[in-house]
Amino acid sequence: MPRKKKQYIQLKIQLRDEHPPVWRRVVVPRHFALNQLHAVIQIAFGWENSHLYQFWATQNKKTFYVPQIDSDFYANQKPTQGTEAVRLLEKSNLIYEYDFGESWEHLIHLEKVLGPADLNGEQAPFCLTGRGAGKQEDSRGEADNDATPFDKAAINTRLHAAFPTEMAMPDDYQYDQAPIWSTDSAARQLQNDPKLMDALLAGKTIVQDGDNPPEIKNPQPARTTKSAHAAKAAMLSDKVVAQAVEELSMTANDRTLHSVTVLNRAIHLGTITNAQLVTIAQRIINDQLLHYHIQGERIADGIVRMSVGRVVRHLLMRDDQQPFLPAPVRTALFNEITDAAIQETNVVYFQGDVSGVAAALNTYGVMLYHPDYPAFANAADVTQNESAVVLQVLAHIEGAFNSGEIDAMANIFYALAETGQMAPPNLTTHLKLVSSALELNVKRAPADDLLPRIRQRMWENVLALLDIALRDFRAYRSTQQYVHGLVKQRLANTLAIDGDIKI
Repeated sequence: MPRKKKQYIQLKIQLRDEHPPVWRRVVVPRHFALNQLHAVIQIAFGWENSHLYQFWATQNKKTFYVPQIDSDFYANQKPTQGTEAVRLLEKSNLIYEYDFGESWEHLIHLEKVLGPADLNGEQAPFCLTGRGAGKQEDSRGEADNDATPFDKAAINTRLHAAFPTEMAMPDDYQYDQAPIWSTDSAARQLQNDPKLMDALLAGKTIVQDGDNPPEIKNPQPARTTKSAHAAKAAMLSDKVVAQAVEELSMTANDRTLHSVTVLNRAIHLGTITNAQLVTIAQRIINDQLLHYHIQGERIADGIVRMSVGRVVRHLLMRDDQQPFLPAPVRTALFNEITDAAIQETNVVYFQGDVSGVAAALNTYGVMLYHPDYPAFANAADVTQNESAVVLQVLAHIEGAFNSGEIDAMANIFYALAETGQMAPPNLTTHLKLVSSALELNVKRAPADDLLPRIRQRMWENVLALLDIALRDFRAYRSTQQYVHGLVKQRLANTLAIDGDIKI
């Protein structure tokens, strides 16, 4: 069988909303992954790779391609590494967003497919042409924010230096590093060294090169490229996985937090087998770790539950992208998540602190985005479950929400609309059920009992978020109008205004 000839793709990449236009025309190998394209864009536009980025298709704004999966972000996420740009560009244009604060959006269009002869001896990736100066970092909105003028020769010099071979991945643009816990001995070293543990808990990265002493580094793009052999060596052993899971159920301490980091890092990097992942999920279910001393009031026990929740969110997102959970285990995990959200009572009243309720609702929200969640129950049961969760959470609070509970609760209904799991009439009925129940509690409560009114006010804050969020979905216009009416009425009552108001 003759070998397939190499192919390349010609792309036009334009910085959106800039006048005069700023664009670059580049040629890259056909099988370029999104993380490699990220490096090309950074170089071609003169960016400094100092902020986060993401890709999405213009015809599918529900899936984001990111360098690192974030379990607390509810939208569907897939890794840039291993995702070929051409597979997406054959169906739709892409958006590359750089620096979420400034939101520099680059529109990527596939112009043509090329053969080796079309390159005229040039080594890909390279820049064909372009127009307009790149922009300075952190300069959005400034009148004079041009950086270096377009210089094709300088761009290609940098591209050739960064890509010594066509399919290279430049070290300066990678986002993973080899973790110190790749072996049993390294795991023991981390646990027994207070300095390394303190650094890990402070959010720093710990890397180890061969037998050299481990180094503490600030989080930054990696400087090493892992070969297939190194990646295989980094796989967690069954012993390390068992030890990490065992430490999850201990009273909250440094080892608990370390174990969460070990497991989540392994799930993200793929240095853990499917069999090990199933074992972790089964242990969480069997030992009811999401319910760890859930009736108690100790903050340390709440931290254990929140830590386990972080692992569960990573498990669900991995199972979403690459299914590994047997159906009975997945359903049992769904049940555990739901029960934990209903039973959780830990609310921290210090502004900005993380609470058990917020963490449980975050995990519940991630579950709603799982494609197999509808198999958990029929539509009527789903309505009952969501109502039970929300009302139980509100029934537990004894003060104002201060820890993201409002956002997490609003996301429950947003997820049901975005995934289409609940039809608009059912979602409206569900919201009415919660609102009516809370209103009835207020009417029945003695005049000096403020808790029912506080709970109702927290629910009104949830509705205020939904009033804005549901505008994304035309099919849920009737639901949004119902919510909007409640928000208007609340405002009128607060301001003591008779008659209609416009907001």
